[in-house]
Amino acid sequence: MSTQSTNNRTADTTGQPTRRRFGWEQDGVNGGLTSIQLLLLWMTGQGNYARWWGSTFDRREREDVCTEIQEFFQIQGNIRRDTRDINHKILLVRRSYVEAHEFVMHATGNPLTQEPMVLGYARRVCPYWDLLAPVIGPLEYQPVEVIEDNVTLTDPAPSDNDSTNTS
Repeated sequence: MSTQSTNNRTADTTGQPTRRRFGWEQDGVNGGLTSIQLLLLWMTGQGNYARWWGSTFDRREREDVCTEIQEFFQIQGNIRRDTRDINHKILLVRRSYVEAHEFVMHATGNPLTQEPMVLGYARRVCPYWDLLAPVIGPLEYQPVEVIEDNVTLTDPAPSDNDSTNTS
């Protein structure tokens, strides 16, 4: 299906005008915040990402959270985004964070590393690494407790009841 440009709209071959899509980094209205800036602002708000993440298995609940984000966009930046696009963008942002986190863990074993080369690569994979690490990291990557005990394992003395499996 071909499109023809008419002013700031496009028309498909059916003659129906469709809205031109702007990138998430370029759609700020009158110099205001862009969609990605508003999304990151919402995601880093107290408990917001946890609510979105917790709605994974309930489609209706996920739609409600994305509708809330949609309203936030309209109020804060007069930006209109479809709820499916919002959900998809969060998934993409999350995936970039997960890839960066996996690299950091493979390279250093420490998600809180301060090694400049490792962090540089993490920020290249996920440009929002510094904003998202305190939000996504603790929620999705629970720390594992290492339990050390002073018990030395030794072979116990054989008992009369133990099978020797010799025949």
